[in-house]
Amino acid sequence: MILMISVDCVSTILGEDQIALNLGYTQQDISTLQFDMIDWNTGIVIRDRHKTGVPTKAKLWESSLEILLKQMSPI
Repeated sequence: MILMISVDCVSTILGEDQIALNLGYTQQDISTLQFDMIDWNTGIVIRDRHKTGVPTKAKLWESSLEILLKQMSPI
């Protein structure tokens, strides 16, 4: 599944900086997140970094998870 997220939407609602700081992601990492990369119960994100392909695992802050749950929907 592809995660529908707009970087502009994140900038407006959450602040792109919070996601970048929370996960250590670039804009490209954020825009290529897929719904199934996120464990919505625990807030754990497991994915390969877009540019390097290096596998990563990170935990979303509760505030980040709540806002992403409101803003994202699976296709």
